[in-house]
Amino acid sequence: MCRIAGFWDFSTKAGIQPLEVVEKMTYAMAHLTDGGAQPMVRDHLTIVFNGEVYNFQELKEELIQCGVSFSSTSDTEVVLRAFQTWGTSCFQKFSGMFALAIWDSKDHTLLLARDRIGVKPLYWCQTEEVLLFASELKAFHEYAKFHPSIDQEAVSLYLQAGYIRAPFTIYKDVKKLEPATFAVVDQKGEISFTKFWSPEPQTAEKYSDPECSHAWQTLRSGFQQRMVSDVPVGAFLSGGVDSSLLVAALNPENPSMFTFTMGFEEDDWNEAPKAKELANTLGTSHFEFTCKRESVQEVLELLPEIFDEPFADSSAVPTYLIARHARSRVKVVLSADGGDEIFGGYDRYRYVLIYWNLIRFIPFFVRKMIAWSIDVSWKSGLLPKFLQWKHVNTYAFSPSRMRKFAALFRAKSVWEALYVLSALSDQLTVKALHRAPLSDRFFADTPKFKKHQLVTALGIAEMSSYLEGDILVKVDRTTMSLGLEAREPFLDNGIVALGLSLPDRLKIRHGKGKWCLRQLIKYLIPANISERSKRGFGVPLDAWLRSDFSQSLQSMSGDLAFCHFFHLDQKVLKELIDKYLYQKNSLIDAHFVWALYCLFQWYLRRGKKAINPSK
Repeated sequence: MCRIAGFWDFSTKAGIQPLEVVEKMTYAMAHLTDGGAQPMVRDHLTIVFNGEVYNFQELKEELIQCGVSFSSTSDTEVVLRAFQTWGTSCFQKFSGMFALAIWDSKDHTLLLARDRIGVKPLYWCQTEEVLLFASELKAFHEYAKFHPSIDQEAVSLYLQAGYIRAPFTIYKDVKKLEPATFAVVDQKGEISFTKFWSPEPQTAEKYSDPECSHAWQTLRSGFQQRMVSDVPVGAFLSGGVDSSLLVAALNPENPSMFTFTMGFEEDDWNEAPKAKELANTLGTSHFEFTCKRESVQEVLELLPEIFDEPFADSSAVPTYLIARHARSRVKVVLSADGGDEIFGGYDRYRYVLIYWNLIRFIPFFVRKMIAWSIDVSWKSGLLPKFLQWKHVNTYAFSPSRMRKFAALFRAKSVWEALYVLSALSDQLTVKALHRAPLSDRFFADTPKFKKHQLVTALGIAEMSSYLEGDILVKVDRTTMSLGLEAREPFLDNGIVALGLSLPDRLKIRHGKGKWCLRQLIKYLIPANISERSKRGFGVPLDAWLRSDFSQSLQSMSGDLAFCHFFHLDQKVLKELIDKYLYQKNSLIDAHFVWALYCLFQWYLRRGKKAINPSK
């Protein structure tokens, strides 16, 4: 595994030493390894490749049947020969994760491409003189004429979501190549972009199997393909449906598989015992670690360097810590990401499916009154008193969830409903804080769908937003910073196609998501383990912020230079932080406060290198 970087000087007048620049760009990505001989040259084609194509052996056999010969055993040569034989249609055949660049010395064209879901990153930047590309933003700073400025629309997206989705980056003139896309650059510097795959709901009539047994072979095949390795392979095990199914399915052939779990000192958030019980049942070589308070600040200071741009998923902290522990024992780890989007696992999908189908028939003025009542009940203290009652689920009635539930009643479309359940804060708060136009690209596309596949459509919308911009970024950047290769079995082509074909009734039923996967897992592990509820890889964020970071939050709210840098209204920022820290029953979401604090940390450690904040 490696990172890639390069540039194309169109002018030949830049007065630079090409090899020296490329060496600096690659050296900036300091966790590079000597994993293979690259660049690889075959005839008039040269490739640099980051990632894995898991079906390369099958493709190799197909190419041999076409008369192609090989001089190595690497998947990189298979990728290059596949492109040479089939052209850009080869990308539709690849099952895996990749970012690549191919130089054609005969046609004088440069091709950049990224995998279907966007597991591997690829950034590009073009000026009149040069086109730069790299796996990490930090590499661009090694080019002497790179003078970035802050993209305020990207800041708007960040404040709404906590991440910056493709094609945006924090810098104006730098873009992410979007997933399932290849770009061709000619010698005039002109770029054309082509999508080689788009997720769409598929016909679901053939899947009438009530037990979802048809899905088993597809899942097992995709899982097993990610186990092919000449080094030990482990897995992150959270105790949830996805990771439990993954490990249990692989267990018969890998009974002593390494599994890793991260717990917390706070009992209410510690779900490590569930994972440990499952590991004991399956007999894996299990390792459990604890995310301690003193580790949080240490990791937080590393995040701006790891992610290169503002990133606010608080679970990045335990993800980094568990990856660091896992790296001491394995070089490849499986992560069960993607299952929620593909099989309908998020609570917000249930809320949209159930509540939206009910409330959309209620007159809008009535829904606004209901939303107002929820807000008032919380602020007046009635709901907090209710939470003190015995047997009340305080997590289900948390401030952030109540705020979103109220906002759901104000939604005017199914996509607005998904937005309010996904966003960190309401639009009015973001508009008041950020003195720039609010970006409307939270969801770039809203797929068409049939009535019985609304949940699939919601998952597709988040595959190119939350999954690509947050979940995959979190796992890829933290693991690669440590030299650990993370693989995503649920993003196998066949498994994704399966998920896109399932009707809603096989995704959400009886108030539970991932119904299809639950039917399969009950045959693999005891029901007392598989039926337990789980809250996701959450962290005790509110406790962290109010104790360990309260003084830092106050310093942030008083930093005028920081506010000017990102066009933030300092008065509004101070009011938000004061309300959060000192006002009882405040509806300010801890995740929004964390996003602001992560933005501040990036500004202090990386952002000041952006020479020209936009005017």
